[in-house]
Amino acid sequence: MWSLVFSPDGNQLIAGSEDSVVRYWQIDSGRCQRTLTDFCDRVKSLSLSSDGKLLAIATYSYQIAIVNFSTGKLMKTLPTSETWCWSVNFSPDSQFLAVCGGHNHVNLWHVESGQLIKQLQGHQAVTLETAFIDNQTLVTSSGDGTIRIWDLVTEECRRIISADGGWIWSIDASPINNLLVTGNNANLVQLWDLETGKNRHTLVGHQQYIMSVCFSPNGKLIASGSTDCTIRVWETSTGNCLHIMKDYTDSVMTVTFSSDSQIVAGGSHDETIKLWDVTTGKHLKTFRPTRLYEGLNIAGATGLNSAQKATIKALGAVD
Repeated sequence: MWSLVFSPDGNQLIAGSEDSVVRYWQIDSGRCQRTLTDFCDRVKSLSLSSDGKLLAIATYSYQIAIVNFSTGKLMKTLPTSETWCWSVNFSPDSQFLAVCGGHNHVNLWHVESGQLIKQLQGHQAVTLETAFIDNQTLVTSSGDGTIRIWDLVTEECRRIISADGGWIWSIDASPINNLLVTGNNANLVQLWDLETGKNRHTLVGHQQYIMSVCFSPNGKLIASGSTDCTIRVWETSTGNCLHIMKDYTDSVMTVTFSSDSQIVAGGSHDETIKLWDVTTGKHLKTFRPTRLYEGLNIAGATGLNSAQKATIKALGAVD
């Protein structure tokens, strides 16, 4: 799983994955209610407009689609010519879409017209993530180890923050104050004051790269997902680690909070999405797409070597 987003009412969780499919999961039943399949490559990033009407979908090969969130109907595709995409992000007023990945710049698209209106240049390596502070201010991260704060009216870079540890895979802006959280490939989660550019906290504990970070909607918590196969939940005010979620067998690539800040969801390369209680840290439920050999009993099967059995079991068979 590469990207997760909760529906505005909190009843659904939308997931984009390696198999080029977007799935709408019903939280209560754990069932997949809808699949969107007209994509040519891995679904890398999802973004839901603030009014809940549009879902932006980006694939690794830079196919960007905008669909009606309620119906799944394709509204438009953006005529891109980039090499690959890592992130898409709607502006707070839902009028613009920031897109990055593959080059050293960030593209800003006008949603209604489908036109490219701005291209922010300055990073010295590929751009990886964006976060809107407001409709006129965008924060970007890059493989050059910097965070840039942009004035979208003038297209000028207001501030450059140099972070420790190379590639900054993920960033998120606090919904309640002027803070930014980042995750990088030095295994660090860092909290930054956007007004001063100073580091507030460096959160240490993950053993491998941080692939996803996010604030809870109430701003009190931070979640981080790592290639060490764990999620950590941190207290924003102190930087203390409150919970470690460990039941994954592969990298956690995406984390997100429910709208009431009570649940954190994490998607992994092990093909699972797990929901966790933020207060207790306990596992609530797991979503997993049906695999090719789901439930097939191969206990008595003959003619299979160990490698073949492992492959079939990875596709859902049991012994």
